[in-house]
Amino acid sequence: MCALVTILIWGTTFISTRVLLDTLTPLEILFGRFLLGYLALVMVRPRMLRPGGLRRELLFAAAGLCGVTLYFLLENLALTHTLASNVGVVVSVSPVFTALLAHLFLDGERLTARFFAGFAAAMGGICLVTFHGADLRLEPLGDMLALLAGPGVLPNLLYLGLGASALCFVTWNRAVSMLGAMRTSAYIYLVPFITVLFSSLILKEPFTPRMAGGMALTLAGVLLSEGKFPGRRKEVASFGRE
Repeated sequence: MCALVTILIWGTTFISTRVLLDTLTPLEILFGRFLLGYLALVMVRPRMLRPGGLRRELLFAAAGLCGVTLYFLLENLALTHTLASNVGVVVSVSPVFTALLAHLFLDGERLTARFFAGFAAAMGGICLVTFHGADLRLEPLGDMLALLAGPGVLPNLLYLGLGASALCFVTWNRAVSMLGAMRTSAYIYLVPFITVLFSSLILKEPFTPRMAGGMALTLAGVLLSEGKFPGRRKEVASFGRE
């Protein structure tokens, strides 16, 4: 449930970010979003985390630099150059890299044939969803700085800061601690599914049968990766946990 709630919110952040990019720069969105998230978490749990040694301190710093600052800055920049659907495809490839890195650096994280079969099915569904006849097109590099402009800035920033940042980083870390890195990352396959669905509902973008088929295939890939399909009990996928 923690993973599903996280992905449900993260899947709709592309919509909020695209709205904000009409008035804010990618860096401003990044700064405002995580400042709000940081303040919210400090109010809920106002104590200093003690990593316990220089090595763990460096690991935390590297995680913050790569997993937050660089990732979201590059994602915001990407949304100024291309369609949200194209960004969604790239983001959805990340579980396979998570699996490979977890297999190399974490104990008990194994690569399985079921994982790769689910990855192939999910990516097939993602391609159907995101490449439903839309052409890759470049958009302007950005607008002039206008921090106070636009009535949708504050609600979308609050959604990104309090929901997608403060709440979701807690629920995502909780899911990783319970399911493991590979099993949790498989839920990322649902991001394009949620993005297309809510884009259709909120932005009134077209919803075609091909997109519906792609969503079904994506969901099937996630279920296969998670070992939810019927089969022998010993084959229930736990990605390294018997």
